[in-house]
Amino acid sequence: MQVMKLGLIASIIFSSVVSAQEEDRDLDKPVEELLFGTTIWERQGSSGADLIVAEVISVEKRPATNAKPPHVKLKVIRVIFGDGKIDRSNAVWRPRWPFEWGICGNDSRFPKWDAALFTEYPNVGDRFLLTGHQVESPRSLFVVDGKGRMLYSKKRESYAKRCYEKGVLTARKAKAEAEAKEKKRVAAAKAFWKSKLAKADLPGLFADSELVGIGRVRILNSGSVARFEVTELLRGPRLKEYRDNAYFGEVHGGANAFLADYSGQKPLFLLVLRAKGQYGNTIMYELMPGELGIFLLTDELRSQARAWCRDNPLDPSLEKAIVERCEVGNTARNVTYILKASPWKSKSLEAEERKLAKKVKGVNRFLGNGPAWKEPLVREDEQFRTALGEIQLKRSVIWALRSTGLADRGGKSADISSMEAASYRTRAFELLGEAVSTRTLSRKRVENEEGLDLLNDDARWLEILRSIQE
Repeated sequence: MQVMKLGLIASIIFSSVVSAQEEDRDLDKPVEELLFGTTIWERQGSSGADLIVAEVISVEKRPATNAKPPHVKLKVIRVIFGDGKIDRSNAVWRPRWPFEWGICGNDSRFPKWDAALFTEYPNVGDRFLLTGHQVESPRSLFVVDGKGRMLYSKKRESYAKRCYEKGVLTARKAKAEAEAKEKKRVAAAKAFWKSKLAKADLPGLFADSELVGIGRVRILNSGSVARFEVTELLRGPRLKEYRDNAYFGEVHGGANAFLADYSGQKPLFLLVLRAKGQYGNTIMYELMPGELGIFLLTDELRSQARAWCRDNPLDPSLEKAIVERCEVGNTARNVTYILKASPWKSKSLEAEERKLAKKVKGVNRFLGNGPAWKEPLVREDEQFRTALGEIQLKRSVIWALRSTGLADRGGKSADISSMEAASYRTRAFELLGEAVSTRTLSRKRVENEEGLDLLNDDARWLEILRSIQE
């Protein structure tokens, strides 16, 4: 009898040891998975997700997919992290994400996994450690994270709590550092605006400007472009895009001139700028000399700007000239985009020439169909001239290559008649002349352009080179 008791005790001890070892091994699987160098549980803690202990009361009886996982009823035993007043009894049991981190819904494997039948049903009566978050639409549900759950044990709860606490501390530290950095940035920005205002001759800037307004910066791009909304136009062209007291603009230049959005407060600025052009419903502006033209608004600045603009209204003829210049800038930008879009090279020289010629013809037709006053102004736009010069230079090279009997890039030249070769060379010189007439190509660039050396034995070559003004 005594032997039997000793054997039973030994069996119980052995079972406990084995159970603990199994628990330790099982513990390694869900909790040691790393996400950006931290465990899932630490990551959940830093993200503010809830951590609860709950028992499964019932599981929804319907065929479910990974995209539409089943709902479960929970009995919440304990809320370790999170608001204890929230009802988490209705939950969505999301599947574990099977792919590597960084893979999202546009991965080719995702649709198949998304449509697959759900297989991770919990058992009624099982107790879990769960992480997740509460959603209120279309109804209140606790969304269980697929990777943030494991069967409950005291050891696992202790582990998860340690990870969560570490994650919470990490998040607090990051928040404190961000707030300190923001405070420093705001102080630097205020000092910057103060220094700008100290240098400004405001009446002189008002007189030289084409827009005086008050507005908020909406978007900052790479620190050198500010898109803003003018909420009060004090003086400036009332273009067709000005509507309902909302006037949109964009300013380029001055990397330090756009320290805006202090802690998301969207401060107001006094804008004193010159117009550059128009792009859709956005007007392009530029800063005044010395990178002046954007000032953090004060009551004194607002009063001064209003008074000056009231006493100095915009002359109608100047307003018309600004509007026309904006329209020219917009058109030039559009046709430049057409010329530069989708750079294209074909093995067939003839096919490539057709493509490029079609672009130029389309632009010429577009400009010809517009107001007569606008076309010559657009053709003087520097960006347009540069794009046109590049495309005509490419076409000149193509005709020079074709004059040798070459039909395809990398191919062999075929025999063509001298008359045909001469006509191809003539076309190459015509296009080269058009390219040079844009005044955007240097003599060195033309001389070094691969393929144009085929033309340098002709008197027309020297004539074109002499026409280039350095």
